[in-house]
Amino acid sequence: RLLGAPVTAMALSFVLSSVAWIPGGPGTAPRTLLPPGGSPAASFLQRTSLTLATPLLLVGTGLDPQTLRRCGSLLLSFLVASAGTLAGSAAALSSGWIRNGLRTALPGGDGIKIAAALLAKNIGGGLNYVAVCGCLGAGPDSVAAGLCVDNVAALIYFPVTSMLASRYGDLEEADANDDEGGGDEVD
Repeated sequence: RLLGAPVTAMALSFVLSSVAWIPGGPGTAPRTLLPPGGSPAASFLQRTSLTLATPLLLVGTGLDPQTLRRCGSLLLSFLVASAGTLAGSAAALSSGWIRNGLRTALPGGDGIKIAAALLAKNIGGGLNYVAVCGCLGAGPDSVAAGLCVDNVAALIYFPVTSMLASRYGDLEEADANDDEGGGDEVD
């Protein structure tokens, strides 16, 4: 229960690809790793979905006052988390040894490009990662390395967060207890 379906799927994919169990594209021997850059079909689907998804998402978005009111505290939480992510990234990049490490970590100086793409992904999701990598011209090996690092970090982050959250009850349970007079009120 602590892992959940997404983390379990990522863990299985990580393990199966690490032991060369996931088959490659056409013409490759069975039980090999995927070819660099993925299969041609996967590349086509990725380009097409990115090209179509972004405009379609934006067409249905409205920022009228009623929509903003319905967002309520969720919008504020998103803005605070985004500002924190940006501030943390800026603080990390202001450190000379991290900046120099990013310059040399990946071929072609792609380390900073991948760091920027991961920053965008942490604020807006995987579509942002692909878009930023494409805009900055990150190499396919660097893009794959960035996804790998992100998945390993997620395999650590999500179970730890779930474990920490399991110490506290759900908000609905707490609200129900307060409504029933089960709160810790002192008269």
